[in-house]
Amino acid sequence: MAPRRGLQVQYHVRAGRDPKETFDAAARYAAFHGFCCIETEAQDAGPALAEARGMEGFLKEPPEIVIDGLLGEDGSARIAALDESEGALKRLDGLLGTFASGLAACDSAGEVGVRDAERSPVLLHEASMADHEYPAITEVEAEAWLPIFLRQRLMLILFLGPGRGTLELQPYDEEGCPMRVATEPGMLCAVRADLLWRRFSCAPGVHSYALSCFLLRREGAAAGDIARTPVAERLDTWLLRRIEALAEKGNDPRWQYSLDHMYHKEEQYAVRGLANKISVNWDPYYFTNALLSGSDFVTEVPHTRWDHNTYFSSEPDSWKMMKVSCYHSSFVDGMELFDARFFRIAPAEVKSMDPMQRQILEVGYAALHAAGHNTKTLLQSLTAIFVGSPTSEWTMIDTGPEESGGCAQRSAGTGVAASIMSNRFSFVFGMNGPSVTFDTDASTSLVVLDAGVVALDGRRTQATMSSCTGVVAVLTPLTWLGRIALGHLTKLGRCFTYDQCCDGWSKSEHVASCVVDMLTNTVDGLLVEDDRPYVGTVAGVAVTHMGQAATLGTPHGPAVQKAVLDACRQSGLSCTSVDAMECNGDALPLNDAVEVHSIRAALQAGIDRIPLQAATVKSGVGNGLQAAALAGLIKVLLGQRKGMMHLTQHLHQIHPLLQDAQEQNVMFASENLSFYTRSSVHGITAMGWGGTLGCVMCTGSTAEYYRPVSSRTSPLMLWLGGGGSAPTPQKAYYLVGSWNRWGEGIAMEEEAFGIYVATLEMRQSLEEFCISVDGKAVLQPDPHWTQSGSRAFYHEQPGKSGKGWSIQAEAGSQFQVRLLVSGKWQVVTWERTKGQHAIQQS
Repeated sequence: MAPRRGLQVQYHVRAGRDPKETFDAAARYAAFHGFCCIETEAQDAGPALAEARGMEGFLKEPPEIVIDGLLGEDGSARIAALDESEGALKRLDGLLGTFASGLAACDSAGEVGVRDAERSPVLLHEASMADHEYPAITEVEAEAWLPIFLRQRLMLILFLGPGRGTLELQPYDEEGCPMRVATEPGMLCAVRADLLWRRFSCAPGVHSYALSCFLLRREGAAAGDIARTPVAERLDTWLLRRIEALAEKGNDPRWQYSLDHMYHKEEQYAVRGLANKISVNWDPYYFTNALLSGSDFVTEVPHTRWDHNTYFSSEPDSWKMMKVSCYHSSFVDGMELFDARFFRIAPAEVKSMDPMQRQILEVGYAALHAAGHNTKTLLQSLTAIFVGSPTSEWTMIDTGPEESGGCAQRSAGTGVAASIMSNRFSFVFGMNGPSVTFDTDASTSLVVLDAGVVALDGRRTQATMSSCTGVVAVLTPLTWLGRIALGHLTKLGRCFTYDQCCDGWSKSEHVASCVVDMLTNTVDGLLVEDDRPYVGTVAGVAVTHMGQAATLGTPHGPAVQKAVLDACRQSGLSCTSVDAMECNGDALPLNDAVEVHSIRAALQAGIDRIPLQAATVKSGVGNGLQAAALAGLIKVLLGQRKGMMHLTQHLHQIHPLLQDAQEQNVMFASENLSFYTRSSVHGITAMGWGGTLGCVMCTGSTAEYYRPVSSRTSPLMLWLGGGGSAPTPQKAYYLVGSWNRWGEGIAMEEEAFGIYVATLEMRQSLEEFCISVDGKAVLQPDPHWTQSGSRAFYHEQPGKSGKGWSIQAEAGSQFQVRLLVSGKWQVVTWERTKGQHAIQQS
């Protein structure tokens, strides 16, 4: 593609005295048209050309798969990265750096998505007639190129010559026609690399040179509104196929680790909503943020609950005297509050209800509301309600006459019955799915979650959604006596999990709930991902029993390993791909040692793999027993979104029984740790006194889980090359709007080829308008992009209020409204011609 004789060099922005204005004008033009040609002060490229020719030994053919992402086969026949040496090329490198930083900081940087963007290393391109084969890419090269093509927004190309060349640009959209731009030495072209193909060529027999760099979205920026470029898709597919091939060989577990963090073969379950009441936190996001900051929620028993001095004794055998040796716990604020009217429960019945029933209703509905449901959508829905609840302590409270503070009715059947814990929830909202209450001690939450996942099995059609809730209320210290006799409760007041001074746990109040449904649905035999927002995903749950262990409450190593491996198998994950485990960690030395060593053996932490991180939520909030695992689930899912592993508090020195595990690649998180990759696999284990244990695997990443709303707005406003076709009028375009109640409009005159203009006079302070096509259909903006210079889209309906553009100004002002047409691209702009102080409304 040699340069054409009739093609003239054209600059859109010329470097002026004010660099800020230059950068801003270049960014605006590139945002509107997709590219911008900028005049620089580097026309004398002779020294740089001499240095470029001297880099003959460094120039190499790029991999074939990335050619189209650079300057095409001819434009990037050979490339080389600039070294750190000084010289003319290095000075031009600095020039590119100046433009890159200026564009990233200008007022219009957000319009092209380069606000605070990073600059990639500078490449030297040698352009010539390519007559050689390009090499295949390697894993190292693919790993280096992929982040660039995933994050690229602008490509800055500085042409060195000698002589002129031709840059061909074409939208990735096939309907966009190519444009040819004449180039000369010293020209800088800023191209929307996320939208346009680039192909550069020079005259036959001539070796031309250019420098380029990319402006990249900053690391970690949300990319939900940006489509992957074709080159990024090819690289990603190549890497995936390569990793699959290497993982099948099984020689290195790191390849399987990479594969499991890219995609998952087995069915997954989306957690659509979360809610909790844990100590001072009534919001799961605030709760996890507090954990990140190292907050400790355990306190002395407040007098608002009971006078603990009458129950406390420091004697070793205090339980024999009906006294407790633990002085601390964690309590939920506002446990006595309840909105009876919302749940349509009579005040007289509320007095007899166990406080746990009230919390199940409030927190369970909060989770369903966070998942996008309300009382209308829940009515007669196949929603399964599974609740984890202990034996009620409500019957141990004073049951005297009401005038003395008691309540004689609180022992009524519906007030304390375990079945009513879940049944009342289903009854209040009229839900028809299964409704069951479970109690397996500290593993109850995972049993509840397992039941919720099983209920979603399409072969049984029991439920389309599962609400899983765990609740524990601390109403009296009398239930502590049995735990103290077993040696479970700590005398130190905190869960010193994994620490050398651990001696048990402190009991805590927890209420936590999650809403789970299928991440994908089958439509006409094909799996389709649900585009509703979700917090995280549950990959698989396994529940089992210890069998015959040393005691009823002692964990059995082989059973723990089986539960972890079953959870990995059901999730379709390799055991070496698990990044971290949220352990049961109840601060009992033997239990913790058996659990950690069993997990280490099951997940092969002793081999050459990424260190396995271990932590527990109980160190900060105490043991919530039937709701503890759901508290851990909230911590894990929201931690995965932050890319963080929360710390284990009160860990000062590792217990001797766990020191060998630490030496065998198990990392106990005494501070917040980042995961090694954006995606992570995080497990949760829970063990109940009595032998029931469970394990769940969660997968997540730092990317936002909220899918962007689909929009027809193209990031490219007007492509000058045209391409495609748009409905055109047989008579004329008409400006219609609020001034004539969307009736007969103002005919737009053709000012030039593809440009139509009409004058709009403001009759009131706010006028709305759209453009009618022959009075039958209209051109309207996208509702998310309505300012001057926005795309117009065809609608086969009459114009009406709230669907068009709007201008706010004083009455009597005049505006010239223009419609720019280039193939399928249609853009509306306006400018004031009479009056002052106009405001364009978005």
